[in-house]
Amino acid sequence: MRENQIKEYIQFLYIALGSNSETKSMLYLAKRLQFISEKEFDEAYNLTVEIGKMLYSIVSKISNK
Repeated sequence: MRENQIKEYIQFLYIALGSNSETKSMLYLAKRLQFISEKEFDEAYNLTVEIGKMLYSIVSKISNK
């Protein structure tokens, strides 16, 4: 990948991280409004945590090259 492409990809990953954070916020709202159960919240929230870790890992590895 060229340097410009790498920068664009990292920018895309940061946008994905932002979307992941928005998902967490919406999960809290859905739980508060009782649209989802505590169990559903926990399962979905844990997935967002894992996705966040994966995204940060990719950004870190690409940035260090």
